[in-house]
Amino acid sequence: MAEDGAAVRTREDLRAAREDDVAARAAEPAGGRRGGRWVAFVLPVVVLALLGALVGALVGGATAPRPSATARIALAQDPPVPPASDQGAVDPDRFLQGQLLVLAGDDLVGRVEQGLPPGAALEVTATQVGTTDVAEVAVRASSADVALRAASGVVDTYRQQRVAAFQARVDASLAAVAEQLGEVSEARSPVQSTTEVRSAEYARLLAVQSTVRLAQTEADTMVTTVQEPRAVPADGAGARLRAGLMGGVLGALAGLLLVLVRSPRASRGARPGAR
Repeated sequence: MAEDGAAVRTREDLRAAREDDVAARAAEPAGGRRGGRWVAFVLPVVVLALLGALVGALVGGATAPRPSATARIALAQDPPVPPASDQGAVDPDRFLQGQLLVLAGDDLVGRVEQGLPPGAALEVTATQVGTTDVAEVAVRASSADVALRAASGVVDTYRQQRVAAFQARVDASLAAVAEQLGEVSEARSPVQSTTEVRSAEYARLLAVQSTVRLAQTEADTMVTTVQEPRAVPADGAGARLRAGLMGGVLGALAGLLLVLVRSPRASRGARPGAR
């Protein structure tokens, strides 16, 4: 009988312990389970937000704008060169658009890159400033110094090409006029009228020669510097910050979505103490 009584007390003790445990759980969860649920809710959001910010900052740093430099030049058509004074005259808009293509063309950029350190990797663009005859040359390169040198090189090389092509026209015109002057001066004729005609032709050719030489002095007006090349600071830190913020926001949204998908009860707004 004593053993049976001890067994009964043991079972009662175990039942009482279980009831105490259940009561303790019923009293505690209001704070404990609620806190655990909040941790499970907030932790994925915070972790993914931080991860997204880190990835965004890295991507933003990798895609940040490279150092650049700009310069502005006013473009004018070649001065007329007799005897073909209308040679090269085109519509102003067509002329300007054509020169913009030349400024950013592979041929000119390739010549500029030859005078720069290896790996300069130039990106050159040329755009019209408003409706004016001014062109803005923008150059991106591996460093601010290289970009500045490249912008100067593009403007100088373009000017040299324009002047060289114009000078070739002037030289060809002067050579043609000189040849005609020689022919007229060597011609002899006993007829007075013929002599007078040739004298007039000789005078005309001298006038043409003077006009060509005058046009030669206007070569500098074809390309006029409006703004000297200057470096444009690259906003690398700003790009990384913006990309990091965007990545953080996207990461937080992804974490929130993950929590809602994994916790249907949370998405339905279940009470923390509900069983």
